[in-house]
Amino acid sequence: MSASGNALDRAISLSIAGTFSHVVYGEDRLPAAYRGKGDGGMDDDYSGYLAKSAWTVLTPKLSGSTGTYAKGGLYSGDIGSGDFDAQALVAETTLKDGTKVLVLTFRGTDDTLNAIKGQTFTKSGLQAYYDGFSALLDAVVAYANKASNGIDAVVVTGHSLGGSMVDLFMMQDRSRFSDKLDVQAVAVGSAGLVSSLVKNVDLTGYTAVANDGDLVVDPTLKNSWLATQVLRANVHIGDDLVFEMQNLNSVPSGSSVYSVTYPVGLQHESKLYSENLIALGTDPLAGFFKGDRVIMGNGIDADGDNVEATGTDKDDPSADDKGSRALTGTNGTDYIIGREGNDALLGRGGADLLSGGKGKDTLKGGDGADRLDGGSSNDQLWGEGGNDRLWGGDGNDRISGGGGNDSAAGGDGKDQLYGGTGKDVLKGGAGADKLYGGDGNDALGGEGGADLLFGNRGNDILRGGDYRDTLVGGEGNDTLVGDTGPDVFVFSAGDGRDVIRDFELGMDRLSFDGLKARDLHLSYSGDDTVIRADGLQITLNGVHLDGLDSADPLFG
Repeated sequence: MSASGNALDRAISLSIAGTFSHVVYGEDRLPAAYRGKGDGGMDDDYSGYLAKSAWTVLTPKLSGSTGTYAKGGLYSGDIGSGDFDAQALVAETTLKDGTKVLVLTFRGTDDTLNAIKGQTFTKSGLQAYYDGFSALLDAVVAYANKASNGIDAVVVTGHSLGGSMVDLFMMQDRSRFSDKLDVQAVAVGSAGLVSSLVKNVDLTGYTAVANDGDLVVDPTLKNSWLATQVLRANVHIGDDLVFEMQNLNSVPSGSSVYSVTYPVGLQHESKLYSENLIALGTDPLAGFFKGDRVIMGNGIDADGDNVEATGTDKDDPSADDKGSRALTGTNGTDYIIGREGNDALLGRGGADLLSGGKGKDTLKGGDGADRLDGGSSNDQLWGEGGNDRLWGGDGNDRISGGGGNDSAAGGDGKDQLYGGTGKDVLKGGAGADKLYGGDGNDALGGEGGADLLFGNRGNDILRGGDYRDTLVGGEGNDTLVGDTGPDVFVFSAGDGRDVIRDFELGMDRLSFDGLKARDLHLSYSGDDTVIRADGLQITLNGVHLDGLDSADPLFG
């Protein structure tokens, strides 16, 4: 819990980690206007780029006895090597809820040649690299702990070698921060540490993030993982967050990804990690996620490129995950994010989270109490079995609850919502929507737009909302509320005993399907008007006709 009383939401910390663990490399990770002289990102304008998102890169406030800051904000600590330094970024911002966040980002390996020279692939190399941050860590701890600086939460992150620095941070420096601070550490693509060597370490707030096909290898040994080193292949000291990339092809063995040819997958790219973390951190269903594995679809990055197509020959670089490439869950609890493209998400069994993202998506929850969010564009959502919650989002969506007691909201656009069986709650949202309750005692709300509401069977509650709505209760004893606007209430013989709560003379209309005026019989009960026909009774609350008959404009 932070000093302000706000605990930093995990989704926010993951999104922050996704941004900074990628940006810290500079060069082509930044727009051309912010790049330096091709010096490995040393002189890139990190301060200017991050300022666009309301982040302030801290430099003079964190000066230590050793280490330097480049003009753009990148910190370099001397580790006694003529080939590389320990590099990092420190920045702060204030979130919309008032939480002030400080982020420390360790930069990963410069390139494979420097990794071979000792930047990564030795035990002493790792600790020497971490020791290069000593002065910076002292300054960061002091700055964060000083109450007058107003820091509420600290995020420590890094990718690859930077992720391994996060692991060492948890063992060596995490405990130096005030207990009043919410400290969260996100190790992205870290090779990991042998768990048996980590003892008496508080791992509160620690998350190790890995793409499921990301295998850290030692390029000095052909096809060799780091099986004999303290640094291990994806063995993490704490909770893992794994992205399962069902439609991602690895770079073929022998492809030149960095400066040395060795078998590595695209799964280790900071760009892919960044896109996945940001997609998760900003996903509308992230707040419901309690697990440790996310099935992630292909996507298109902010530059309009297919992220998964970068640096590799793919069989199909499309962002569409459908057909034989449909994203498919298990019989357990799954979280599936389609990202961009026209995707098909299949939850199968369990209480699943399905998020379509951008594009025309089809989501099927399967059995279990699922949550489905279509995202933008025209989507199709099928809750199927279980008590489901479905959100259409933007676009003209088709939503079906299926079996169970479901809750569905169309969002913006002209949506069609079907409750199916069970006691369902349907909300149209903005736009001219069509809502069908189906079997069971349902509650339908048209909300904005000129909506058409069908209760179908059961004792339903229909509320039109704004504008000119049409309400059809159907079979059963229904309660109808037109709300604002000139509404039309439609009835047929055998519909049951219905009540209209807010009928307004001179504005609202009654319409009868298959019934003529002579079939209707009017009477009064207190201040109410009662209209009867074959198997039908309509009560107009608070309406007294005072001699009005079926020839008057009450009937449309």
